[in-house]
Amino acid sequence: ARMTSSSDFTLFKWIFGVNWYKMHDQKDDNTYLALDNSLNSFRTGFQNQTSKAVFGNITYPITDSFRATGGLRYTKEQTFSSMFESGRDTEPDVVNMDYDSPDYKLGVEYDLAENSMLYSDFSTSYRTQGNGAAANGKPFPAEKLKAFTLGSKNRFFGNRMQVNASAYYYKYNNYMAVTGIGSITDNYAGEYDSGHDYTGVDPDNLTPIARDLVSDTGNGVLDYIDNNGNDQFDWGTDTLLDGIAYASAGGGPSPPGSSGASQDPNGKTQGNLKVYGLDISTTTLVTQNLKVDVSVSYLKKYFTSLIFTIQEITQGVWNMPAIDYSGMDATFSPHWTVNAGFTYTIPLWNGGTLSPTFDTRYQTSYKMYFLDQILGTDRSIATGELIPLITDVSVSGVQEAYHLSNFSTVYASPSGKWTITGYVKNLENYAVKRSVFSNGPNGLSELTIGPPRTYGGILSVRF
Repeated sequence: ARMTSSSDFTLFKWIFGVNWYKMHDQKDDNTYLALDNSLNSFRTGFQNQTSKAVFGNITYPITDSFRATGGLRYTKEQTFSSMFESGRDTEPDVVNMDYDSPDYKLGVEYDLAENSMLYSDFSTSYRTQGNGAAANGKPFPAEKLKAFTLGSKNRFFGNRMQVNASAYYYKYNNYMAVTGIGSITDNYAGEYDSGHDYTGVDPDNLTPIARDLVSDTGNGVLDYIDNNGNDQFDWGTDTLLDGIAYASAGGGPSPPGSSGASQDPNGKTQGNLKVYGLDISTTTLVTQNLKVDVSVSYLKKYFTSLIFTIQEITQGVWNMPAIDYSGMDATFSPHWTVNAGFTYTIPLWNGGTLSPTFDTRYQTSYKMYFLDQILGTDRSIATGELIPLITDVSVSGVQEAYHLSNFSTVYASPSGKWTITGYVKNLENYAVKRSVFSNGPNGLSELTIGPPRTYGGILSVRF
C-alpha cells in the first residue's frame, strides 16, 4: 500500500507506504544410490519467510532550483527453515532467523538550467541469507550495502538529444559468494580385504569390485566416527563410486565440523566487496526519421576480502590450502559494455510507417566461476591411497569478449491500431555462456549457454 502527495500540495512532495510478504517453500527429494535401487536416500524440509516494512520519503524544495530528499525504511524479517537428509542427519537441520533493520536515503538535486540537472544521493540497504547456516550453526549475517551515486540528466538542441550520466560507488559487507567447493568428504571409508559384503564398480574401467563395509549395519549407511582406528573422521552415506566428493555436491547438509569458521558446508562464504563505475547513455534524433541510441558503461567489481576455507573430513592425508580471492574481480563483471541502436522510420504512401531497427552490444570478457582450477582427490582402487586430481576451468569458466546483434522491422497501420513485427535475434548465432558449474574431478560439470539465432513475427492489435 502506498500514498503520495497531491499535485496541489506544493510545500514538499511525500511518499508513505507499507508492505507485507509471506512465503512457504516445501522441498522433497528422493535419490536411489545403488544400481539395484536398494539404497534409498531422501531429503525433506520446508522454509517459511515473513517480511514487514514501513517506509517514507520527502523531497523539500530549499530554493526554486535546489531540492533535498530524505527517506527512511524499517524492515522486520522472520525466516525458519528445516531440512532432513537420510544417511547424514540424525535430526533436522534447522535455521531460525529474526532480523530487523532501519535503512535510509539522503540526496540533493540542483537544476543547472531548464533542461539540465545534477543529483547525488547516499543510501543503505541489506539482504538476509535465510536459507542455510554458517559452520557455527547460526544464520549467515545479513549483507549490508552502502551506495553513493553522482549523476546528471540533460537535454540539448531543442530536446533532440538526451544525455544521462552517473558515477557510482558501492560497498558491500558480508557479501555472499557461492562456489562448488567447501569441505571434502571421503565417500567410501570401508576396508579393502577379502571379506566382502558389498559390490561396487571401478570408476576407471567400470569393472566390478568388492568392498567390505566394516560398519555397515545392512542399510548401506556408514554410521561411525572412525572406522579403522587410523584417526580419520569417516562419516556419511556410502556410494558405488569410490573417491572424494565435495560437501556441496548434493546441496544438502554436511557432517558437523566439516568446514572452516568462515564457510558453511555447502560451499558458501561471505566477504567484502567494492563496486564502482560510470554509465553514460545518449538518445539522439539525428533527423526527423533517424534515432540513434548509444550507451557506454565501465564497471569495476572486486572482493576486498574473500577466503574459501577447505577442510578435509579425512584429516592429515592431504592438506588443501585455503583459496584467497581477495583483490580479484567478482563473477559476471565485464569491465566494459557498449550498446548501440539505430531506428529509421519510413513514412509509407498509405499513411502507415515502416521502422527497421538494428542494435548491437559488445562486452569485454568476464569470469563466471570463482576458480581457475578445481582441486580434488581420488582413492586408488588397488592401494586405497589418496591421489590429487585437478580440473581446469580457466577456459570453460570465462566468457570471452563478444558482440551480439539483433534486427527487427515494425509496420504500423495508418490508424495505429495494429502492427506487424518481424525480428531476428542473435544475428551472429553466437553461443553466449550463461553459467558454469563444476563439482570437481569426480562430480558433475555443467555449462549453460544462451539461445541461438532466433527469428519470428508478432501481430499486435489494439481494441
